[in-house]
Amino acid sequence: MRLYVARAEAPKPRLLNEQELAAILANHVFESACLEKLRLSEQVKLASRSQMSVGLHGAGLTHMLWARAGASNLEIRGSTEMRNNCYFSLASDIGHHYYYVPARQPSACRPSYFSDYVVEAEQLDAVLAQLVTDAA
Repeated sequence: MRLYVARAEAPKPRLLNEQELAAILANHVFESACLEKLRLSEQVKLASRSQMSVGLHGAGLTHMLWARAGASNLEIRGSTEMRNNCYFSLASDIGHHYYYVPARQPSACRPSYFSDYVVEAEQLDAVLAQLVTDAA
């Protein structure tokens, strides 16, 4: 299973072009889930079935802890964020593959944890294609 951790129901941060990205994710056979709508046990069950996950930098990415051994994880992260590599470190520590795609903040005056993001669709598509190819 390929899991996309959606942010549509989250107050912040969000992907402003998440609707546009839905077709790309579906093309790569990713299932979308708003984890904040699920009980923790349901979240763990969903994550434990995943071999690949994609999500915006945030707590939803910690669900890689329950993913299958050797899973691949793609983090969508702020293009100016160079210090916080926690999900790279987590993936590395548990033997998962890590990828990332930079996203821009339309409003640079807000701290990253309050900001919304936009990711370039073509770039996400290219990295997803690489992730899927590498996993084959």
